[in-house]
Amino acid sequence: ALLEGYDAKFLGMLESKMDGVGVWTASDSMTVVGNVCSPTFAPFARLCCGFIGARVQEPGHTILLVNCLLGNPSDVGNIWNTDLRSRATQIIEEWEWQDLYGMETLGTQRGNKVGLLG
Repeated sequence: ALLEGYDAKFLGMLESKMDGVGVWTASDSMTVVGNVCSPTFAPFARLCCGFIGARVQEPGHTILLVNCLLGNPSDVGNIWNTDLRSRATQIIEEWEWQDLYGMETLGTQRGNKVGLLG
């Protein structure tokens, strides 16, 4: 129902079924990506940088992230993944992202994540 009214097509999983990052095309000018977070950021960065097709880099193209948790770029990858962290800084902090609907992670006093609140 989220993409109802768009000629959406499921393109597949970005890297593997295990990472849970699905990709859809919703129009010629919109790519929808689901479940991007720090552990799944590397394949998402490859998509953004045009390594998995150039459409996302065309002027006016929109990337719509669904159910994502983009945090601090320093949380992406391992400490020695300097290229990945540099791309994360560029994508997370320098691109013009707009929140359409925001969620916050809730946690216990011990810091365990227990859910999201809109």
